[in-house]
Amino acid sequence: LAFSTVSQLGFMMCALGAGGYAAGLFHLTTHAFFKALLFLGAGSVIHAVHTNDMRLMGGLSKKMPITFATMLIALLAIAGFPFLSGSYSKDMILGYVYAHSQPMFWVLLLCALMTAFYMTRLFILTFWGQDRDHEKYHHAHESPALITIPLCVLALLSAVSGWGLALNNFIEKVLPTPKPAFVRSATPAAGRFPLVVVSHGYDNATVAMSWLTENLASKGYVVATIRHVLALNVNLHPR
Repeated sequence: LAFSTVSQLGFMMCALGAGGYAAGLFHLTTHAFFKALLFLGAGSVIHAVHTNDMRLMGGLSKKMPITFATMLIALLAIAGFPFLSGSYSKDMILGYVYAHSQPMFWVLLLCALMTAFYMTRLFILTFWGQDRDHEKYHHAHESPALITIPLCVLALLSAVSGWGLALNNFIEKVLPTPKPAFVRSATPAAGRFPLVVVSHGYDNATVAMSWLTENLASKGYVVATIRHVLALNVNLHPR
């Protein structure tokens, strides 16, 4: 489960790198639902069998039907099964990446297939087949409502959130891609380099940065500032 989180974060970063700002945040949202469902489902299983070693599990679908059904939805969502949340956000990311870099598209597609493989393996070892520890299987039981009710809520969100956010391009309307804008150019002092402040939206910080850069430039520095979303990087190069 932890490795699958890293791979999904990789999808989001690739989306941002390819200019798919809305696609990356779309996948962040859908991933929040099905990954929370997977971790809560894993906790439900560990609570029932008192171990996290899948080699000692098996056949738990009969003992834990709610956990089994909800984790199946989470598995299909993270694997990108059609009409579940993960398929909408992953497809949007793959579309942006394909337009930006076809080799990277094939790398991401391979990662998606690997995710589907090892998550299916996890599911089979845990819920299907014969039990591999009779004592743990005998004492296994479905989790209480304190766990199963959130499982059902997260399963519903994992199933429908992708469709709801993708309907009529809603996610792209809510999260438009920030547009770069050149906001001011300072007048250089005699013998000094010109100064340009570049902002990607969010102009409140730009006012403060323009004041800072002008003062630094007056002391003999060339300053380049680039602001994207909420990240701010300043590189100072003395003359």
